Amino acid sequence: SGLWRIEPFFPAMPCEVEVEIDYSLFATTVLDEFRTFGLAQADSITSGGTRNWYIVDGIDTDTSLTKYGISHEKVENVAKAAFCDWERATGINFEYKGIVPSHSSEDDKYTIYFQNLGIGTLMFSDVRRQFYICDSSQYLGGRIIDGDFAVNSYYPWFFNHEDTIGLGSSSAYDFYSVLLHEIGHSLGLEHSMDLDSNGYYDTKIMYYRDTLLQDRRTIDDKSANGVKWLIEKTKLEVSNANGCFSNGFTISTSSALAACNSTTPTHNVSHTPCRILVNNVVQKGENLQLEGNVSKNHEVTIFSVTGQPILRTFLSDDIRVPIDLSGGMYFLQWKCNGRVFTDKFIVQ
Repeated sequence: SGLWRIEPFFPAMPCEVEVEIDYSLFATTVLDEFRTFGLAQADSITSGGTRNWYIVDGIDTDTSLTKYGISHEKVENVAKAAFCDWERATGINFEYKGIVPSHSSEDDKYTIYFQNLGIGTLMFSDVRRQFYICDSSQYLGGRIIDGDFAVNSYYPWFFNHEDTIGLGSSSAYDFYSVLLHEIGHSLGLEHSMDLDSNGYYDTKIMYYRDTLLQDRRTIDDKSANGVKWLIEKTKLEVSNANGCFSNGFTISTSSALAACNSTTPTHNVSHTPCRILVNNVVQKGENLQLEGNVSKNHEVTIFSVTGQPILRTFLSDDIRVPIDLSGGMYFLQWKCNGRVFTDKFIVQ
């Protein structure tokens, strides 16, 4: 994608044209026709068509990561913000399901894990596609079934999810920026071109740029429109009785206002005594209501999106945290059984 100039083969011919290509999608061929891949999820694996994502356990016990200050909490917080950005931009529903012991390339799970990939690759999205010979659609020839994210532990990373261009470190790579880009691949987007014909770097999130200080921290409308187009075509094939995805598949979407507002489990969801559910959308001046199989006297801290502590208290018997915050996104962190857990909430 990007701005292209199409010129005739013979230079003496006067005709040429410039074409702006908004986005590029994964391509395949069906019956000698170019097609792309839908975003349907298998009902047998996911609930209601959501795209479930996970983090492989062990970050906090891997000394090759902890010595650089990398923690599960940092990875989870920034990843939540990145997936939420794509929800808000496109309406497609992601849901964080907690930790898993390992990753698999074809399990309909979108899993983040660290691996030493050596020099050259910052993060690799292993996007798996399943091919269909489908006559009902002139656009789709299969579906994306998986998209795991291998984060290269060879390189240093910094973790901050402020929507600020130029923010970061001169000696580490921006996890937020790179993950935003890789999630785009998992949703069917190819790279933008390296340099368009007007001499400027492409501003799209899918533009590939390997620099220490990343500057792609927002999702552009054109890339979002590419995913929205795939969502539209996928929904047609789900609803069509004879469609490519009519039997056992669906796709979950929501409005931009509703995106990211569903309750999501956090680190170590299998550890039931430490599980707390948060009413993720709070009206200004309301109490933050928490639910879960927890006892009192758990320490709770509310942080701003920049990581500044705002309120530190302890859970009482009715486990409510009084807040008086301005509108925006915040993070709730609590300690339980010697471990630290984090979730996100929004004040309207």
